Amino acid sequence: MVRRTKKQKAKIAKVIAIVSAVLLVLIFLLKEILRDNLKDLHDSVAQAEAQFRSESGQAEFSVQLLLAQQQSEILRIQEDQRHNEINADLPALIAQDTAAEQLEWTNLNANFDTVSRLIDKLPSGAKDSQRLREEVRTSIRESSDLAKKTLNIKTTNDADRFVLVKGALIIALAQEIGVVLLGDAALTRAQQVQDATERLIRMCSRAFYVLGFCLLVIGLYSAVTGLKSDVAE
Repeated sequence: MVRRTKKQKAKIAKVIAIVSAVLLVLIFLLKEILRDNLKDLHDSVAQAEAQFRSESGQAEFSVQLLLAQQQSEILRIQEDQRHNEINADLPALIAQDTAAEQLEWTNLNANFDTVSRLIDKLPSGAKDSQRLREEVRTSIRESSDLAKKTLNIKTTNDADRFVLVKGALIIALAQEIGVVLLGDAALTRAQQVQDATERLIRMCSRAFYVLGFCLLVIGLYSAVTGLKSDVAE
């Protein structure tokens, strides 16, 4: 075994002290960069979540209630039609529901865009939310085509036309429920991302303090050892 002189030991100790100091600085910089990135992600998702909550429209319950009301009106008109007892002003109702159907599609697309912006803020690992969004997007497109075909069906009387317009409106409302469920899933994922980033920030800080303390002790010990060797010579 090669025996090192005190001068060599002192030189090695100084090198270890310098390396420890450099590593300590690098780890600190890395911790700050990682913490800033995690904090940016957390704040971005939190901001998107707050914006989604403020912009989101009808809740699932209210949409389901409105959907049930539309179905009930269809059944009532059909029952009246069978008994030749239609007293409602069907042309006015048809005009009203036609406008409501068009407005619902506008609101539906706006609500989907709001949810989509929240999903865009999620990290790339949130594949489930992105996949569900594409499924809902496809469903909306197909349902929109179906609603247009429904409205293009030729009818011979106002009662049949009323039922078709109601059917198109129901198709739109049914898709609204899908968007609401997509929003709930996105909110859940957003909260999970925020919780995960908070935990990672705490873990990074603790790991830095532990590792930094160890490097500091090693560096100080090496520096003191090197000084003692110099003095001894």
